[in-house]
Amino acid sequence: MLEPPDLAEDVLRHCLHRTYSCAITQVEFLPLGVDVRAAVYRAQAEGGDSYFVKLRRGEFNELAVLLPGYLNQSGVAAVIEPLPTSTRQLWTTLGDFTVVLYPFVEGKNAFHRPFTERHWQQFAEALRQLHTVPAQSNCAPRCGARPFHHAGASDLASLGNSSMHAMTTQLLPSGSPF
Repeated sequence: MLEPPDLAEDVLRHCLHRTYSCAITQVEFLPLGVDVRAAVYRAQAEGGDSYFVKLRRGEFNELAVLLPGYLNQSGVAAVIEPLPTSTRQLWTTLGDFTVVLYPFVEGKNAFHRPFTERHWQQFAEALRQLHTVPAQSNCAPRCGARPFHHAGASDLASLGNSSMHAMTTQLLPSGSPF
């Protein structure tokens, strides 16, 4: 949502105080994201802590909150998990919005600031960690299954392992963990 929703900032501050026990002094709408049913804010607390607040109107997929928590607790530190409410829930509601609170991470994304070699190494490590986390069997029914079709998939399969190895050796720097 690139425009703030019709929600008074003091109502949001009160919700965060009541639900998360955060004494919020300032709320700033951030015109970010591509989800037309979501709005995000930066919230500043009395003690100096900053929070990222996400409001989602309408249908809410709880896996969008549960999965990052599971991944972070499984050792994927690059995935930021939501902060629990004072009753240990990972979200709350405010009118027709679902509210999720995260720590605020100051920085720029890779679209606005190119990756350094160190960034690429950290990204590769996060991907390695992500791909070694065991799947939770109780998540499978919620995730569903969708077939994956890509026009180039059969071309890749026809290359065989030796061709793929030769191609990745040319693309990845020496000493790469892959």
